[in-house]
Amino acid sequence: MKNKLFINSLRSIKKMLPRFLSLLIISFLGAFAFLGLESSSTSMINSLDRYLDEGDTYDLKIISTLGLTDADVNALQKINGVKNVEGSYSEDVLIELENEEYVLNISSLTTELNKLELLEGRLPINDNEIVVENNLLKTNKMKIGDSLSFKSKNLKNNELVIVGTIDSTLYFNADSFKQYRGVTTLGIGEINYYSFVMPSLFDINYYSSIYLTVENAKEETTSTNQYLNIINNVVENINEIKNEREESRLKTLTLELNITTSIMNNFLVNQNNK
Repeated sequence: MKNKLFINSLRSIKKMLPRFLSLLIISFLGAFAFLGLESSSTSMINSLDRYLDEGDTYDLKIISTLGLTDADVNALQKINGVKNVEGSYSEDVLIELENEEYVLNISSLTTELNKLELLEGRLPINDNEIVVENNLLKTNKMKIGDSLSFKSKNLKNNELVIVGTIDSTLYFNADSFKQYRGVTTLGIGEINYYSFVMPSLFDINYYSSIYLTVENAKEETTSTNQYLNIINNVVENINEIKNEREESRLKTLTLELNITTSIMNNFLVNQNNK
């Protein structure tokens, strides 16, 4: 019975040999394509992991609608499993280039985390200078030494000189103008370019975000289960102090509001008594 089935199969193949060979080739191509994608995805993940590690890129980012302070930085630094902690200021502004309006994210330079790769020029050394992604210059036919103007109440200067171009691991997928850089409340809701300045340029007393790295996380590959388990353990530790830090910040803001209200009331009373 088995021999008869085998003979019939051979006869069928012989009758439809061109079709059989076509199906065989397609099957081989599919198998090779799968193996290629499987191996290339692993290589891509490893390359990304090395890129992020070389820039000491953050493992966790803390944000709050109430703002974050040095007290929050100190509290996070004491959490078991946390390696490095650094606060960062950030502001989105509208700039006009070539008669078009764009959204530029301006962030403060950090010292330990999220290190920049300097492509050309130098980093800022005072509050009148800024470094930008290379796409901003390339797309708008600008050069180092040109100035950017904008309006912002949170920055001490509203006109900055471009002193260099950089690449940031925070925007590893932003190699071209059209790629994603984050959302914003300005313009059409998307950030078009990113840049960095001295922290002292910001005229605010709270951080926009706090970046953390986690102990032993650098030794694991990004997005693997081993990496995520290490990160999730620290997230649980952070959640334990979350309510305490939020209540502390709310009390501070309430106190500041009461003091400001009291000063304004006294001012109005004095004005009326004149």
